[in-house]
Amino acid sequence: MAEFNNVPVVGRNGYIEVDTAFHNDISPVKVDLVFGTFRSEDTSQYLLPVVKRAENMVVNDTSSHDYLSPAGIEGFTKSASGLLLGDINQLWKEGMVFGVQCIGGAGALKIGAEFLSRHMNCTTVYYPDPSYVHQYFSEIHGTIFAFSGFQNTFEYRYLNRETKEIDFDGLCEDISNASVDSVVILHACGHNPTGLDLTKDQWKIIAEIMKERKLIPFFDIAYQGMASGNIEEDAWAIRYFHSEGLQFLCAQSFSKMFTMYSEY
Repeated sequence: MAEFNNVPVVGRNGYIEVDTAFHNDISPVKVDLVFGTFRSEDTSQYLLPVVKRAENMVVNDTSSHDYLSPAGIEGFTKSASGLLLGDINQLWKEGMVFGVQCIGGAGALKIGAEFLSRHMNCTTVYYPDPSYVHQYFSEIHGTIFAFSGFQNTFEYRYLNRETKEIDFDGLCEDISNASVDSVVILHACGHNPTGLDLTKDQWKIIAEIMKERKLIPFFDIAYQGMASGNIEEDAWAIRYFHSEGLQFLCAQSFSKMFTMYSEY
């Protein structure tokens, strides 16, 4: 297998190092804060009862184990799209709204990035500083888009590390200077890792900049219903962009919402 000897080994980043150290620590009072997962009092994985019931229904339904279409289960993708946008029945019929079933949020980002690169000829992406860090990557947005053919990956200012608040002026300045057809990653709610979200008035300003600069919004939403406690409220930014006539992509994940981290 000498052909593979020159394949570079991926280095372990902070996530893996901290997780390894945690498991090697023999302290009886240690607390796992590495991964954002639901746990019971005995530290075992917690699965929502309604999800467990749904799983049993799927297991016992012999019709649910056939091949899927390339886009996935239409009932699922339509329901997921409706969760984001509300009543989409007519738009779905007209083909104005559609969904593709992916492997988690990272899979959705990857498919969206490939689509934008191959079919929209997009070459530039902007994502927030700081950005979500995946357990296997230093940061996920720039990595995925670079691997998908994007030649330019830039961070836009998001967190003011001195005030611990959103640097909204810096954010607006950075995306206002973005070239036409640049893709801009936006956390719809529950910004990871800061937890700081834009106000509705700020979202309106961002939408105007996106329209003026002819930028392509790409929403990333993994915490709908968990940021504010209200599913409708957490989808407000996405619904506002839609109401303003903006066309956009959205990577939607249910891992956190359904406490399911290895099944998509």
